Parts: sequence; C-alpha cells; structure tokens
Amino acid sequence: MRRYGQLGFLVLCSAALAGAQQDELPAFPVGAEAIVVDAVVVDADGRPVKGLRREDFVVEEDGHPQKLVAFDAVEIEMAPPDGPAPTGAARHATNLREAAGPSRHLTLLVDDTSLDPVRTIEVKAAIARWLTDHARPGDQVTLVTSSDDVWWSDRVDSGREDLLAVLESVRGKGPPASERERMSEPEAFRIATQEGRAQSIAETRGFATAPPQPEQLTGLMIGTRNLHSVTERVKQRWYTLRICNPNPPAAEPQWSCRARVEQRAHELYDRATRRGRSLLRAVERLSAGLSGRRGRNAILVFSEGFIHDQDAQHAAFESAVDASRRANTAVYFIDARGLLTLPAFAPESGSGTEFIDPAITSLERSLVASAGAENLARTTGGSTIRDTNDLLGGLARTAEESAVYYLLGYQPERAPDGKWHDLEVKVDRPGVEVRARRGYYASADLPDSERSRKQRQNAKLYAGGDRDGVPLRMASFVAGPAATRGLIRTLVTLEVDMTAVRFAEAAGIRTALLDVTIMAASRELERRLLAVDERVELDVEAEAVGGWWSIYRQVELPPGVVQVRALVADRRTGRIGTVGQRLELPSAREIYLSTPVLSDRLGPSRGESTWDQVEPLARRSFPPQGTLYCQYEVFGAHGSVRGGLPQVAGGYGLRDERGQVVRLEPPSRIEVAEDGRVVRRLGIDLGSLRPGRYELALDVEDLDSGLDLFASESFVVESAAPQRP
Repeated sequence: MRRYGQLGFLVLCSAALAGAQQDELPAFPVGAEAIVVDAVVVDADGRPVKGLRREDFVVEEDGHPQKLVAFDAVEIEMAPPDGPAPTGAARHATNLREAAGPSRHLTLLVDDTSLDPVRTIEVKAAIARWLTDHARPGDQVTLVTSSDDVWWSDRVDSGREDLLAVLESVRGKGPPASERERMSEPEAFRIATQEGRAQSIAETRGFATAPPQPEQLTGLMIGTRNLHSVTERVKQRWYTLRICNPNPPAAEPQWSCRARVEQRAHELYDRATRRGRSLLRAVERLSAGLSGRRGRNAILVFSEGFIHDQDAQHAAFESAVDASRRANTAVYFIDARGLLTLPAFAPESGSGTEFIDPAITSLERSLVASAGAENLARTTGGSTIRDTNDLLGGLARTAEESAVYYLLGYQPERAPDGKWHDLEVKVDRPGVEVRARRGYYASADLPDSERSRKQRQNAKLYAGGDRDGVPLRMASFVAGPAATRGLIRTLVTLEVDMTAVRFAEAAGIRTALLDVTIMAASRELERRLLAVDERVELDVEAEAVGGWWSIYRQVELPPGVVQVRALVADRRTGRIGTVGQRLELPSAREIYLSTPVLSDRLGPSRGESTWDQVEPLARRSFPPQGTLYCQYEVFGAHGSVRGGLPQVAGGYGLRDERGQVVRLEPPSRIEVAEDGRVVRRLGIDLGSLRPGRYELALDVEDLDSGLDLFASESFVVESAAPQRP
C-alpha cells in the first residue's frame, strides 16, 4: 500500500480484491452530451397533474422542437406522517439496503445572512411545523444555512428529532428593520451604480448651509417631482430622521450629507452583492452535491432575496444555473418577508416625512429587492412564494411538487458552444401550468482539477443521503478522552467492497485508486465540522479476487449527538459511495463505557486504545466457526480512596432471536491493568450457536459509586461458513 497526503490512513486487507465491474449507465445521462428537463405540471388549483404521457409533452430549444429520447413519469407514493419517531445511535451503518421506491430529496437553505432575528424565528417555526406535521417518513432532508454555520442531513423517519434540534440553532445575522428603513438595498444599488456625484436640486435651491424645513421639502419634492434622484430622496429622509442633522439648529451642509449617503450606499451595495454571490455559490455547491441522483431535487431557499445585478453576479449566476441543470435541481424562493407593508417612513405611518413617495418605495422593496432570487427560481424551473405570511403553506406546496414530476431527456442538435439556450416545455392539456427550467448554458465539462474534484465530493457529503455506487459498511467506536480537552477519541472503521472498484494491472500487480473523505458534524454546536481528505492507492496480486478492505481513521469529536459521514470515490470509474452514522458521545467528565468491539479476528497491538488487539469490524455477520470476541473499556472510574484502584465488575447475557437466554455470565471483578486501564475481553464459541440473530447485553457496575452501565450489541451467526479467499 502506498499512501498520499499528510494524514495517513491505516488500511488493512481483510480479504483479497476483485476485478472491476462495468460502469453502471444512468437512465438519464447528465452532462454536455444530453439534456434532462424535469417538469412539474399543476392544474388551476396548484395541484400536481398525474398520468401524462410522452406524447403529451413538447420540448423546444431556441424555438425548435426536440425529439425526446427518454421519458419517465415519477409519482412518489407518500405515506402519511407518522409523528415523531424514536431516534438512537446506530452501532453500524451501510449504504446497502433493501430496494425501496423513490423518495423526495428536499434541501432547506436558510439565508441567515439576510434574515434578521425576528424573521428567522418565523422561518424556523414554519420549518419545524412542516417537519413535525407534514414531512413524510421517507423524505431525505438537508438543512443548511448560507453562512455554513449550520448543516445536518437525515431521513425524517429516523432523524426528525435531530433536524429539529439543529434547526433551533439557526440564528439570523441580517440587519434589523430600523437600519433597512434608513436606506434600502434597492436604493443603495441605484445610488452606487446609476447615480453620480452631480449636485442635487436641493443644493442648487439654497439648502447648502441650513437644514430644510418640512414645508420647503414638500414644495421642492412635489413641485419638481424629483423622485428619480434616489440620492436626493435618501438625503432628505436623513435630514428628517435627524441622521444628517442630529442637533438643530446647527446645520450640516447639504454636500456633506450627500457624501455620507453615497458612502453608505456603496457600503450597503457591496454587502448586498457579496451576500447575493454567497447565496448563489451555496446553490451551486448544493447542486453539485445532489448531482448523480436520478430524479428531481428541490432546493427551498428561505430568504429576503437579493438584487439582480447582472454586472456583479453574472459569473456566479451562470455557475449556479449550470450546476442546477447538471444535477436536476429546482430552486424555490420562499420570501421570508411575508406580506409587505409600507415602510415606517411613509406618510401613512405618521412619521411626518411627507416628501417620501410610498408607491416607489414599496415597489422597490417588493420587487427590486428580491429580483435576483426570483430570477434564479424561474430559470431553474422552481417557483416563488411571496406576499404571504403563510410560510408553512408555501413550504408544504413546494414540497408536494417533488412527489409528482416528469423527466424529459433529449440530445442537443449542436455541440456545446458556451452560449445560453432557451428552453420551453409545453403540455397538450388545457388549463395547466408547466414549471420547468427556462434554459441552460451549453458549457462543456471543464478539466477536473484536484481542488474542484474535492469540492464536489465534499458537497455530496453536505447534500446527505446514502449512495451505493461503491458498497460501504461503517462502524464508529467511542473510546477515551482525547488530548484536546473535552473531546472524545473515536475510531471510524470503513469497509469497502472492492468488487465495485476498478483495478489497473501491471507486472502482476493490480492497483486501485480511491479517494476517502470522512466528515463529522455536531448537533449541539453551531458549527463543528471535521473533514479529512485522503488519496489511497492499493496494490494487490493480480490473481486475487473478491473481498472487503478496512480503512481506519481516528478522530476527536465533541460530546453530544454527532453525525459521521464517509465518502469513497473510485478515481478510475467516478463511482461514489457514501454512508452516514449517528453517534451519542458521552462527556469526558463522566463514567462511561466505550463502544464494545465485536469481532472474530485478533490483530497486532496498536497502542493504548480500546480496540487494542481485537480488530474492529463494521460487519455484524459471522460464520459458525471460531471465536467471537467482545472487548470494552470503562473510562472515568476512580477508586474510593485517594490513589486507590477502580473497583468495577462486569457481566453479560446472550439472547437468541426468540428472546431465549442462551448464555448468562454474572458480574465479576474486572482486573485493572498495570497502566490503570479497565478493559475486559469476552470470548464466545460461534460453533456452539445455532444460525440466527443474537443480542449481547453487557452489564457493568462501578462498585465505588454504585453506578450501573449498560450496552448491547446485535450480531448474526451465518447458516454456513463461506469460502473466503
């Protein structure tokens, strides 16, 4: 084995390796050589229309009808909500599961950089209600914020509790409403990009040295209708709100106030464009993470929107739309502002600033401020929910659209030219509305750099959900306190089915090249991600066939609920496998049991650790021969007398699948090792057990404190011993 990178993996050969299989061909190719359009058809009441056929659709590119080479009508059977499901830590995980029908993949992107704390509370309440009362058990939900402070992904049936807990940690970072009313982002955009430093009418009318009186401003603004000068409008507002002239009768010159307005406009404009680009990059990253999934992937953006600035956002917008097309993602914009009212500085508010034109200001706040987000939604085939305080209803409607849709595939008539091409999907059915992407950039695939490849792979971990392109098994073993105070050492065991990996052969040696990424996220902390990338090259003899490889990685994790996700990518085929596991880590200040290591193999000593000598395995199925070892360690136990040794006793019981006790070992004193560790190893004769499923229950007691600790592990005894190379 040759290892690349600064951080090493310990790779152990648990079986010989197999030859490569042929690449799986997706039903709908995604890339420059084919275009896939996912279409939602709704009736006059907004309900999805079912039962349409291929001949009911016409797809036009730049006005020319295209021949459909692929068609699929997807109708996901939605089981009713089942209420909160029990959530617990899984001892082991795999991406190989029984075949199931299609499910909805919904990504909830909360634009916390634009939402103030009050509106964030309203958004969180709507999402929480949907997760509790409307989400379906099979829904795969990813919750992420535009600031990247919060991320979690799980199925609703097993992860609803965790999703709700992570949602609670979302915090709005946008400016308060009072700051927005002094100068809105549309006003800052107009001032910074369209208006220069020419003298205002007010300066030429003699207001350069004395503050204007309300009656003078009214005559000036209404008489001349100088509402096209946004700089003038904001400047006069600042005078009235005493921002420019806080201590009358002392007067601030008009030119000085104008300069302050322009400076603030450029600051707000810069912040707004950076926020818009950040949101577009988030959509691009999430789309890249969802690429390769067959079907419709909805990204629901809860935001106040962003300005459509062609000059500052063109590159980011093009990249987001292109990534959305390649991944079949549809962006839905849910306007978190709800029903918009007149700003506080409008005449109807009684503020006394009669010079403000409420119609213009309201138009800017309702349309211009969100034009960029609405354009993104229309272009990608999503929709916009705005001018409503029913955020829950908007979320539920957009989620339902992901249950009934149509996939339409065609071959473009020309090679990728890098230009924009219009798309229009028509349905031969009266009274319906079609929602599909409006077009795409015909860009060829760019050379795959090391950085872009890793970014896409990390994004697939963000997007969540298991992928079975490379079969994986994973188990995480919680051990003792880490060197970093407060953290817990955890060993991640990842097993890779090498029959799905392609090898290159030379001089009797077959070589596989894998990328491995492990990432962990804490539920209790706002942001605590650990990502490790590694390129692993494996060499084996050419005649070796079949088997799994084990990859071990030790990480340090915070206490509480943690989600660990792993990705393995075959560099030669592009196949990707992902798998996730939920852990509950104890506090390093408590007495606790390590995760029991269940294995039928002994390995060399690897230092001071719980898995010392017993080889950790992710599989839980064993042949009916040899010995099954179970090893665990007790941490945090202290003697009752200062300097005394811990007094710990441990026993166990073994039950079969019928609940019958087949082994029972009463508690006995655990000998303390010379280094002070409290470790026990059990041995069970597998040959004496009948085939079937068993439950091993451990009972450990700290005799000094009287505290009881319990743990259980399930395993399967196979019906016959397989022939293993």
